[in-house]
Amino acid sequence: MSSIMQVDLPEDTFRPYISPKRPDDSFNMKPLEARALFRTNDYTGFTSGFCDGYTQFNIIIISSEFADDFETFCSQNSGAFPVLYRSKPGEVGAPPIAEDSNVRTDLPCYTIRKNGIRVAEAPDLSRFTPVWDYLVTFYIGCSTTFDFALIKNGVDVPNVLDIPGYKTNVCCSSVGPFQGVKMTVSMRTIAKHQLEKAFMISNQYPDYHGAPIHIGDPTRIGISGVTVPDGYVATFWACGMTVEDVILIAKPELAFSHYPGAMFIGDIKREPTSLGDAVKIIKLNKAGCEYFASVINQNSIAVFEGIQRALGIKPVNVQVNSSPLLEVTLKLSHANKVVLAYIPKHSCQHIDVLGIMVFCQALLILRKGVTLVVKKADKNLFDIAIQHMVETFHVDTPTIVTVSQNVTIEDNIPVFDCLLMTSQNCYDAVKGILDIAQKNSHTSVITLNNYHCKATEIEPDIIVTENLVNSAYALAGGLYVASTSPYHWRYKNYSINSHQQPQFSVDDFIPTNDQSQSLWKMILPKGSSGSEELPNLCPVSELRSLLNCSLLNCSLSMYADL
Repeated sequence: MSSIMQVDLPEDTFRPYISPKRPDDSFNMKPLEARALFRTNDYTGFTSGFCDGYTQFNIIIISSEFADDFETFCSQNSGAFPVLYRSKPGEVGAPPIAEDSNVRTDLPCYTIRKNGIRVAEAPDLSRFTPVWDYLVTFYIGCSTTFDFALIKNGVDVPNVLDIPGYKTNVCCSSVGPFQGVKMTVSMRTIAKHQLEKAFMISNQYPDYHGAPIHIGDPTRIGISGVTVPDGYVATFWACGMTVEDVILIAKPELAFSHYPGAMFIGDIKREPTSLGDAVKIIKLNKAGCEYFASVINQNSIAVFEGIQRALGIKPVNVQVNSSPLLEVTLKLSHANKVVLAYIPKHSCQHIDVLGIMVFCQALLILRKGVTLVVKKADKNLFDIAIQHMVETFHVDTPTIVTVSQNVTIEDNIPVFDCLLMTSQNCYDAVKGILDIAQKNSHTSVITLNNYHCKATEIEPDIIVTENLVNSAYALAGGLYVASTSPYHWRYKNYSINSHQQPQFSVDDFIPTNDQSQSLWKMILPKGSSGSEELPNLCPVSELRSLLNCSLLNCSLSMYADL
């Protein structure tokens, strides 16, 4: 069979993207009427504002040899590429989504690429009929579909008719020739008090990019130069224009896509899915830094409150009506590499080691990089505890960096985005890397007792409990709750592989009593005069019951008096 390279392609000069005025009745047009208009090349502009109530689609047309890999790539990156129809090779129609359509002519304007390079725009692709039998078309849902719903529901989106796209530093999941693709996002400016409303409305359209994947501070995803009006927040959705990078990297001999903003309009009515659980948006940025927020299912809030009551966490240095455990947990959840400093003023407490291992286990289950900074004299004890944790829970081995008495550690610390300290004494040892954290507004600093970082401008997040082990169990439990929240899992992973959310169990994050007892006996000094029975400092049973209850969506009223 002839390949595309063996087919004699036309060498015509393509008409540039220049459009006459939008028809006055575009809003009320039927899709068939709009496609007929585009087919005659009488309009070659944006489709925003066309055919109220109907869906719009991104179009990607590639040679059949890439089609299977691209379909798999789309399924793993469904936020950017929600595929609603894949054509057969050579097929110009799309029966499930549009009657009497011809993808070669029924868009206002197309982009043409050869060997991955964008070479021209054209008002139609009829010139390429000789090679069409070798091509497959993917129809991908577009977020312009839910823009109407945002406006009709009173969400203030000042830039709705001119929504920009930005290439990010977020790497898509790789498949076959599609390696190292960076996600492109669309940006809408949303009134701050309407963020949750905008999230819930767009979340009802999962086939059209769904809910936003980033709220606030654009620099966190590699975007600079974005300004928004006061009272508004830059809010980002995964975007089908990620195809620009897809084609550039895979370099197919010939490929086409819609011109940005000039979409295929289908006959499918825009119907939202069920509303589902409400979302809670949690502001996470440091004071004086650009707004940044995370998200979590509303019904998870009660679980965090139950953990706080069970483990005696006190509200300190947090926003009014906000959970300190929730904020700290979400910052940890967004972190990729965590440094935990345990440098007690006096001797190491074995019960503290148990708590630190529980916390490390939770971080490592989530595949985060973990570095422990400990006293040189305590390294052997931590080596024993780590080996037991790794063998029991089959997680990676954390890195250990040691510090001698009265020595500041500045070197040998990997890149990190979260620093957690357990005492004021930690500051004296890690003030060098604390200075690094101070210079990076994206780095979180957490302390597990009530003190501030002296001689720095950092205002840390503080978790206060009766002891370190309670704090550790609380954070591990919090990470479990966050990781089983569908909204949060999709959001923190930028919608990548969002349909493959791991089915975590409580056992992955909180050891059973028997497992805790086993570790306790392992780390106690041989011949110790202390009891081999695990001290009853942390209400592990209550915590495990609460988390299992949340997993089963049980009522938390039974924990109201904890």
